[in-house]
Amino acid sequence: MSPQKPPVHWISHRGYHSQFTENSKGAFDEACSRGFTHLETDLRLSRDGVLILCHDPNLARVGGPSRLLSTMSAEEIGAQTLPGGDKVLRFEEFYRCYGERCQVTLDVKPEGGLETTRVFLAWVEAQGAEQWVRDKVTFLFWRAAHEALMAERFPRARFYARREECWRAGAALLLGLPQFGGIKARRIYAMPPRFLGRRLYTTSILAAVHRFGGRVVAFLPESSEDVQAAIAAGVDEILTNGLIEAPQL
Repeated sequence: MSPQKPPVHWISHRGYHSQFTENSKGAFDEACSRGFTHLETDLRLSRDGVLILCHDPNLARVGGPSRLLSTMSAEEIGAQTLPGGDKVLRFEEFYRCYGERCQVTLDVKPEGGLETTRVFLAWVEAQGAEQWVRDKVTFLFWRAAHEALMAERFPRARFYARREECWRAGAALLLGLPQFGGIKARRIYAMPPRFLGRRLYTTSILAAVHRFGGRVVAFLPESSEDVQAAIAAGVDEILTNGLIEAPQL
């Protein structure tokens, strides 16, 4: 009898935000109510060194001011009211609400990312949350130097491959030359449904990544057909903005 494949991990990208502002408590609460046990969010710093959750350098895209968050105090940021009455979350509130019951992906944004990482590590030490990081957190860093700082403190931490790593791996896999893809064990590679017009969710491509010890996250598939192709091919995770036929939830 062949071993049973572990279930696919469904990750809610910035929370379930079809009716709520992304990265808001409403979006994360909605994701949890729909069965998600994996949440993805973005880390930035306020001017006074408080960890906050926001994808962009400012709030303009989500209905707030265009002023850079790095020039605003945490109190100023917290005073902003976004459409629907949503507020910008501080990381400590996110942790308090979801940290123990959910797996967490932290996307450490590149602007000021080194200082963001230092502040996060100081928070971990102050909270005694080292085991939480080991057990429940996966990181995405956009700069190698920022990731290196985290890896120095947590050498066995889980990391997503950076964009250039994913492009290299994808190109090598499509050419049938996975040995040139730089695929590393324990690293997670983001794959969209297609690359250069060709399908990536195939059993041969996924098997090649797994042979090198890597893992694959299906990156924001937008149709049920792409979701089913990803599952059939053997992806390990699915990162989604919504809920497209998620039978494991």
